[in-house]
Amino acid sequence: MAVDHHIVLNRMRQHFDQLIEFPQEEWESFLPCLAVKEVAVKHCLQVIGEKSTYNHFIAEGLVRF
Repeated sequence: MAVDHHIVLNRMRQHFDQLIEFPQEEWESFLPCLAVKEVAVKHCLQVIGEKSTYNHFIAEGLVRF
């Protein structure tokens, strides 16, 4: 069964919201540095127990830079 990336992204947003306060519409763009964002996304995937990889998100165009 394919991973519903939007559900994962919502869970990631909830996790990030616990760390820092950002308007929901800006949450994807708060990290200007690609390398830092990659580390943050990978960490968040690990924290929420998601088995998808960072590259899956890049391939789907769901993590924008």
